[in-house]
Amino acid sequence: MSSEEKKILKQDLLDGVKQAEYNTLKEKAMRNQTLIQGDDSEQGWHEVSARELFEKLYHEPAPNFTDEEK
Repeated sequence: MSSEEKKILKQDLLDGVKQAEYNTLKEKAMRNQTLIQGDDSEQGWHEVSARELFEKLYHEPAPNFTDEEK
């Protein structure tokens, strides 16, 4: 496998991970679920709204369940 092929494969894998993260967060936002995020606090984690995080990260309105059923 050439160096160029490795770069392409690496980029494809990263793109796949990004798409999977987007799809997962969108699904959780649509269902009004929460996520657990790690942080630097003493507790080491906190709970966040998937809807708020989705809108913050992707600058899109969070989908509603009925939007996806159509």
